Amino acid sequence: MAATDPQVDPPRGIFPAKVDDKGRLKLPANFHEYLQSLGTTKTFITTLDKATCKIYTISAWNANLKLLEGAADKKAAEALRFRASDWGQDSDLDPQGRLMLPTDLRRHLKMENAPVWMQAGDGYIDVLNEELYRQRKLKSDETLDGKMDYFLELGLK
Repeated sequence: MAATDPQVDPPRGIFPAKVDDKGRLKLPANFHEYLQSLGTTKTFITTLDKATCKIYTISAWNANLKLLEGAADKKAAEALRFRASDWGQDSDLDPQGRLMLPTDLRRHLKMENAPVWMQAGDGYIDVLNEELYRQRKLKSDETLDGKMDYFLELGLK
């Protein structure tokens, strides 16, 4: 979350949602409430990695742009800014709690008329398509097999 956003905790967990046939993402109620609690209905929707849809509050996206302006690797920063602009667009939250995903982005990410999974961060929301969600879930299971003792020894409760 950018310094201009009030301190509001994002929703915890990963939540299913759906993108309808017109490209509108219906936010789960807690995500809708989260954005409203930040006092924003305007978002910037894009991808940085061409795999994950990112929904940013405008202030969080502006903070990213400032970070890119100050990056030492100007060429990479400009390429990332271009990618985000090329795939992205502003989207206003409608009264039913829906956001319109950019057409090319939702088609590339296979999110058109499809289930998606959402996870909130600090001023942003990640949206995963079914394939990426399943890949990450499987990788998590594989990575953690036999590792829980390690975390319990660290003091995880």
